[in-house]
Amino acid sequence: MARHLLERVDLSSGRVTTSLPSNVRMEETSQFRTGLGLERDPATFRYHTAPNGSTTRLEPKFDPDPGLLPIIEAFLRTAPGHIFIVENALARPSDPVLSSYGSHLLMFDEEVYHLLLPQDRDEKIISQTLREAGYPYPPLVGALASGAEEIGLSGESQQITFVQLRASAERAAKIIVGAYDGEGYLIWSRPSP
Repeated sequence: MARHLLERVDLSSGRVTTSLPSNVRMEETSQFRTGLGLERDPATFRYHTAPNGSTTRLEPKFDPDPGLLPIIEAFLRTAPGHIFIVENALARPSDPVLSSYGSHLLMFDEEVYHLLLPQDRDEKIISQTLREAGYPYPPLVGALASGAEEIGLSGESQQITFVQLRASAERAAKIIVGAYDGEGYLIWSRPSP
């Protein structure tokens, strides 16, 4: 998906926004590859001690940002042909865990994508789909696109073609990319005609 978006979308013509906590300094907002140092509850940390005695602190993943969910929900609600397609960069079609996922899955070669349709516009479903796609690691890359019927995406098939991926990218109204080491995201929006 990322490759198609880079090849098919004029990113210089759009607008990029994000939602960050008020305690983030302005100079930190352009440091997309590093974390923002957001506080986490130490009670949620777990520790693992390896056989050699070294200890590693395991921090829980962030839940999908509550500000992101209404953006996706509103887009899906706006028109019957709207979709959200997000790549799962860590999954492969042969991964057994995929059979336990509730989201619509699409496979292309060794790539796995998650698809949300207008009927999936519930924030719980959106949140679950983002978690299944690996949110926030690796960085999320997804597109809010129009024209599901023209593209041929209905949620019934588990396959997606090169042409459908390219068409989804071309029809992207918004692109969501994870940033700030998983603590946030950027949203590119296509300019209004």
